[in-house]
Amino acid sequence: MEAILDQLIKALGWSIFHSLWQGGTIYSLLALIVYIFPGMNARLKHNIAYSSLIVIFIAFVGTFYSVFNIPSPVNSSETLSVAGSGLITPNGTLGWANEIYKLTEQVFPILVAFYTIGLLIQLFILCKGYLKLGKLRKIGISAVPEHWQSIFNDLLSKLDLRQTIEFRISSMINVPLVLGYLKPIVLFPISLVSQLDPIQVEAILIHELSHIRRNDYLLNLIKTAIETILFFNPFVWLGSRLIEIEREHSCDDLVIALTGTPIT
Repeated sequence: MEAILDQLIKALGWSIFHSLWQGGTIYSLLALIVYIFPGMNARLKHNIAYSSLIVIFIAFVGTFYSVFNIPSPVNSSETLSVAGSGLITPNGTLGWANEIYKLTEQVFPILVAFYTIGLLIQLFILCKGYLKLGKLRKIGISAVPEHWQSIFNDLLSKLDLRQTIEFRISSMINVPLVLGYLKPIVLFPISLVSQLDPIQVEAILIHELSHIRRNDYLLNLIKTAIETILFFNPFVWLGSRLIEIEREHSCDDLVIALTGTPIT
């Protein structure tokens, strides 16, 4: 059991270590692509940024898998040593590099301990946030005005959204939002009821329904899971920020395409 724990610490330690340069490399390529092609549309930018985030996560998992070895008896008279890269070579062949690996691995128990604490904190924040979102579906909601519902129904047909989508007024929020993937609901702040004209309502609804059509809620769940696991990696947060910006721009583009007027 102790040997397995040692392997877990070692694999996780190297995964964290390598994730930093892996993330830096991938994010640099992303930034370079965005810089070289400034006219790229928001949807494509979003997809490339999201793919970059997935690649960073796959690299993290791949590193863990390549380093982790389930301990087993070695049926060999030759003593073997395991380098941080996951390669097994006879003692002495790595020389000074092997010594650096060993020194680096000595700090892994502390590194993994801090990572575990950070991960637990992230999970607590995540669970607290989603519990709060769950309450928004049940507390302080009411029916929308009839003319708003009519606009909403027309847009469902125009956007070819055939799933059941609720539209409600909420006293618990300050901005319009979409909740849920299997049973989505669009919520409008009650404060907007007397402030918006039909044209503005239509534009905002197109934006929110665009999130549903793009499956943004599900994609955001996956993104949040990656952020939680790789919370220590600044390049994950930089990539996530770009994803969020281009996600909103992409929805705004649909508003302009259908109405000719951006949301103000």
